[in-house]
Amino acid sequence: MVSQGRLKGNRVVATVMSNLGFEKYLTSRNLVLDRTKVGDKYVLERMLQTGGVLGGEQSGHIIFLDRSSTGDGLITSLETLNTLEELGQTLEQFVDSFPVYPQLLKNVPVSDKKGVMEDRKLKDRLEELKNREDLRVVLRPSGTEPFVRVMVEGIESSQVETICQELVELVEECSNG
Repeated sequence: MVSQGRLKGNRVVATVMSNLGFEKYLTSRNLVLDRTKVGDKYVLERMLQTGGVLGGEQSGHIIFLDRSSTGDGLITSLETLNTLEELGQTLEQFVDSFPVYPQLLKNVPVSDKKGVMEDRKLKDRLEELKNREDLRVVLRPSGTEPFVRVMVEGIESSQVETICQELVELVEECSNG
């Protein structure tokens, strides 16, 4: 898409759940990852606001706005094949060209999502973790279930597991206390 001049603003729109390895891959190619809330409706909204033409979710909803305003598997397949031909790569080579960082997602049952998300102790811990370059944390209330979702990703899987478990326990503590 870049070589065809279709990727306006060298921007890709994706949700906060998109892997850090994907972001680093884009950055290494002078492309910008613009993150949104979870949901393809938020991806589309940001694309319309910024003039972006490529966006999607880790779950597989990929939007090529110059082709369609919704995710479409057939369009995604054709665009993927076009990109592979353009790059002269197999799908395996392309997928292997960017790192996928270890990522854990835990659903923590809570009775008061809003109360947990506003807890000072939890906010303080998230602030401490916010500016680390080797780690990324997303804590968000589920929009459909009585859960707070804890996502942690980073370079070292053991560190990801440790931080994720710590945050799960902190969310449980905030929910019970």
